[in-house]
Amino acid sequence: MTNHYDVLGVAKNASQDDIKKAYRKLAQKYHPDRYEGDDSTTKFQEISNAYKILKDPNTRAAYDNPQPEGFAFRTSDMGGPGNINDILRTMAEEMMGRGGHRQQQYPMANINISLEEAYTGTKRTLNGNEFSVPAGVRSGNQLLVDGFVIVVNVARHAKFKRSNDDLLTAIQINAVEAMLGIECNLTNIDGKLIKVKIPAGIQNGKLVRVAGKGMPNPEYHNVRGDLLVQVGIFIPQSLTDEEKESIMKLYHRKTFDA
Repeated sequence: MTNHYDVLGVAKNASQDDIKKAYRKLAQKYHPDRYEGDDSTTKFQEISNAYKILKDPNTRAAYDNPQPEGFAFRTSDMGGPGNINDILRTMAEEMMGRGGHRQQQYPMANINISLEEAYTGTKRTLNGNEFSVPAGVRSGNQLLVDGFVIVVNVARHAKFKRSNDDLLTAIQINAVEAMLGIECNLTNIDGKLIKVKIPAGIQNGKLVRVAGKGMPNPEYHNVRGDLLVQVGIFIPQSLTDEEKESIMKLYHRKTFDA
């Protein structure tokens, strides 16, 4: 399991100011637009995820004092956001004896939801009773509802792919737009239109990060992932004479020495 303190290179007792300074330094170093390594996206994502947890005293305290792992959520009595650690603690007490032996085997059921439903949260019915599926739920998460363990399956999406709490999507621009930069109007998973600024000189396959436009985190309600937009650059297969002339005036060489 990734240690967020190690990712940022700080001690566990580091101050919030030290955490912020460490994040800014690493974010500048490993930003996909600056860092040329093959692992730039992975490194930047790890740094961002670590900072999201450690920058807030509440989420940091929950991370520093984890509760026993088990079923991810109880939804039958979750009228509001609640404290997921208290929920996990109660469930552990119910399911485990003092000596740590399982006392009860719960029947299991499966539900299928869309990625849009996982983004907003949704409701389902079990034995005639409605229960809530929390926003940000991940595929494989388990809910304890009225004595049943509900396994959540989140369907694949045609346009968006989920990575932890980040969302990945792709767009296509032409070579001139890549050279000069362009602003793209993109419809996010929630149906809302957002503006994505593609910087001039971007290379094929690079990612543009839009902070805070990804999936909500199901454990930490004030934490949200980012939207990662992968830019593909296409070359037109046919040009008019006027287009060819314009491009040749911009830049063209007939021969060169390799």
